[in-house]
Amino acid sequence: MKSHRAFGMSLALLAGLAVAWTASADYHERGPGGKSQERRAMHEAMRQQMKAQDERLDALVAAMNAAEGAAKVDAIAAVLNEMVDQRRTRRAHHEAMRGQRRGSSEQGGQGAKGGAKDEPEDAD
Repeated sequence: MKSHRAFGMSLALLAGLAVAWTASADYHERGPGGKSQERRAMHEAMRQQMKAQDERLDALVAAMNAAEGAAKVDAIAAVLNEMVDQRRTRRAHHEAMRGQRRGSSEQGGQGAKGGAKDEPEDAD
């Protein structure tokens, strides 16, 4: 019973992360002045990375669903570890992008959201 609840919670977390990631990508695609070729290439690379991550997670979930007994616990751990790893990768990417936006915004005196550059940053 606990493994079903953990699996359900894991899927809910994954769905939430996917929605947040998609919303973030959509926001950046609608940026002022359209997208440069460099941005398009970066977005395509992100899409490919997400597709590869989805495929890895799908394979782990399939293995988890097929597993029985103690192997099921190991398979659940593998799914959760993959999800945590993907989230850490995403967080590092977001932090790098935030740093790039800050670097370019300091030159123009505007923050990433158009405010003063010394506004407090959003809490993650």
